[in-house]
Amino acid sequence: MRFIERNFIPLNTMMERAGMSETDIYHRTRDIFLYLKLPYDAEPPVG
Repeated sequence: MRFIERNFIPLNTMMERAGMSETDIYHRTRDIFLYLKLPYDAEPPVG
């Protein structure tokens, strides 16, 4: 889990630079957490 925590901000920055929307980033992040069988309870972005 520390690996993900340490790299979460750079990962989001990379996805934003790739032109992904907030919703796309939310879904991608959720999918990664679920794949790794980690808890994911973040609220989806509004809008």
